[in-house]
Amino acid sequence: MKNVIVIGAGTMGAGIATVCAINGHKVFLIDINQDILNKSIERIKWSLESLHRKGRLKLSPDIIMNSIKTETSIENIQEHIDIVIEAVVEKSSVKKELFKILDERFDSILATNTSSIPIDEIARDLKGRKRIIGMHFFNPPTLINLVEIIPGEYTSTETIEKAMEFSRSLGMETILVKRDIPGFVVNRINLRIFDTVLTMAENGVDIEDIDSVARYRLMLPMGFFELFDFIGIDVLYNVINELNSRGFGIGDHRILREKIERGKIGMKVGEGFYRYGKSYARAVIRKRDVYGIDPLRIISVGINEASWIIRNGIASVEDVDRGQRIGMGYAAGLLEMADGYGIDNVNLILKSMNIKPDPLLEKMLDEGRFGIKNGYGFYRWPYRKVDLQGLTYERRWNHAFITFNRPERMNSLDLKAWDSIKIALSMADEDDVRCIFFSGKGRAFCTGDDIKEMYSWKNREESMSFFSHVEDAFRSLAKSDKILIALVDGYAYGGGAEMLLLFDYVISSSASEISFSEVKIGAIPPVATTLGIDMLGRKILRYAIFGDPMNAEEARGIGLVDTVVPEGQIERIYYEISRSIEDLDKNALKSIKKIVNVKKLSDDLRYSLNELIDLSTRESFKEGMRKFLER
Repeated sequence: MKNVIVIGAGTMGAGIATVCAINGHKVFLIDINQDILNKSIERIKWSLESLHRKGRLKLSPDIIMNSIKTETSIENIQEHIDIVIEAVVEKSSVKKELFKILDERFDSILATNTSSIPIDEIARDLKGRKRIIGMHFFNPPTLINLVEIIPGEYTSTETIEKAMEFSRSLGMETILVKRDIPGFVVNRINLRIFDTVLTMAENGVDIEDIDSVARYRLMLPMGFFELFDFIGIDVLYNVINELNSRGFGIGDHRILREKIERGKIGMKVGEGFYRYGKSYARAVIRKRDVYGIDPLRIISVGINEASWIIRNGIASVEDVDRGQRIGMGYAAGLLEMADGYGIDNVNLILKSMNIKPDPLLEKMLDEGRFGIKNGYGFYRWPYRKVDLQGLTYERRWNHAFITFNRPERMNSLDLKAWDSIKIALSMADEDDVRCIFFSGKGRAFCTGDDIKEMYSWKNREESMSFFSHVEDAFRSLAKSDKILIALVDGYAYGGGAEMLLLFDYVISSSASEISFSEVKIGAIPPVATTLGIDMLGRKILRYAIFGDPMNAEEARGIGLVDTVVPEGQIERIYYEISRSIEDLDKNALKSIKKIVNVKKLSDDLRYSLNELIDLSTRESFKEGMRKFLER
C-alpha cells in the first residue's frame, strides 16, 4: 500500500483518487474549496456503488471510501507520502506555482496529470526536478485503464521505474513516452484529427454527418463532436491553446469560441454541439448517408502524426495503437486502420489535402508496404497470392479477394476463367476465410462470357461444353458457405451482371453501369430470368427483356445492388466490411448461408441454360456476336 496525494478534486482528480483507493492505496484528496471536495466525495460514492452493482469491486464501497481522506491544505498531512499526483486546471502558470510548493514540502515522486503541458516546463526551475514526471490518466480512470508515463529531460531512471510500477499497481496499461513533446502521444494524434473535423464543420459539413461516419464507419465509441461535449468545449479550447503556444500548429477554431461565448460548453451544462437531459445521456446520432464523407480524409492526419512519433522514436507502433484502443475506445488501432484502408491511399489523401506525408509513410510506399492488401504495412498480415487463368486469388487477413483480371477484354470470361472461379472458391475453403470479395481490374467488374471465344464455336457440342463450365461456376458460387461480396466499380454486363444475383451483398460505385445485355446479341440471361425473378420479382423483367443499362441507383432501386458509394470509396467500404465480419460467429454465418443457398440451387437454371444453348446454334446469335465484335 502506498500513501498517495491527489491534488484537485474535480472530475479527473476524483477519478484518480477512486482508482487508487480501489487498488488498495491510502489517498489524500486535496482541494482548496471544501464545497468541491464534498461534491467530489459524493461523486466517488456514486461511482463506487455503480461499479459494485456491476460486480467490478473486490471490496465494498464503504471499505474503499474509508481509505480516502479529504483536506483543504497539504500542510495538514503528516504521513509519509510516496507519490503526489496533480490534477488541477490545465494552465501552465497554475501548475508551475503548485509544483514549487510541492517540491519544498515533499521528497516523493511528484506527478502531473497534464495532457498537454511539457514536463520540463514545470520541472526546469525546481530543486527536485529529477522526481518530476508526467502521468497522464484518461477520463474516466475507473473505466479506462491507461496511463501515459512522460519523463522530462531531468527525470531520473528511478522515478520512471517507480511511476511505471505504481501505474501497474492500479491495473493500468502504460505507454512510456520517450520524449517530452506537446500533447504526448494519444492527445497529439487526437488533436490533429480534431483539427480536421472542426475545419470541416467550419466549412459547412454537418457535424452529425461527421459523427455518423465516426460512429458507423470508423466504429468509434463516440462521434467527434459528441466527444467534445463530453470533454468540455472549454477544456478542449484550453488544451488547443496550450499546444498552439508551443508551436504545435492547430487552427484557432471560431466554432469553439462561439460555443464558449454562448455558454454552451458541453454535457456538463446540458448543451454543446448537442443537447442533453439533466442526467448523463448519449447524443442521438442518426445513421445518415454515411458515404458522403471519406473517413480516410478524417483520420489520415492522425496517421501522419503517428508516423512522425514512431519515426522519431517517441513511441512504438504497438504503443500508438494501444493508446487509441484503450485510451479512446477505438475498436481497432489507428495504424491497424491505416493498414486496412491502405498505406498507398493514406499517402494519396494527404497529398490531396496539401499535407506532406511523413517520410515514414513515403518510405513504406516506396517499399511496397501497403497493409492488409499485400500483407505488410505497419503490421504483418496473413497473405498469399495466386495468379489463375483470368483472375487473381488473394488471401488477405480474414478474407479472400478475387479479382477478375482480363482488363484488355473488359474482364469477360473465357472457359478457363470460368473454371478459375471454382478453383479460387476451393482456395478460399482451404484458407478458412470468413468472406470472399470479388472485384474487377480496370474499367469493368465483369462483362460475362467472352464473345470472341463464343464466336469461334463450330457446333452445338462446343456450346454445351462451354455452358456446362459456366453452370459449374455459377453453382459453385450458389453453394459457397462463405459470405460473397461484390465490389462493382465500372461495367457489369451480361453474365457479370447476372453473377450479382448470386452474391450476398453487392456494393457499387455511383459511376457503375449494369446491364443484362444478352438479348442484344440474340441470347438470354439465364440467371436473371430464373433466380432473378424469384428474388427481385417482375421489376427485373424489363431489364432482362430490353437489355437496358442501369446506373447504380437504378440497380439499387430494383434490389440488385445493396449499397451505392461515391467514386473512390469502394476500397474504403471493402475494408470496413472485412472489419465488421471479423466480429461475427463463423458457424452462424455458415448456417445462414446453408439456408439461403437452398433457393439459389434451383433446377430452373438448368432449364434456362438449355434454352441458351439452343439459341446459340441459331444464325441470329452468330450474327449478333459478329456485330458486337465489329463495333
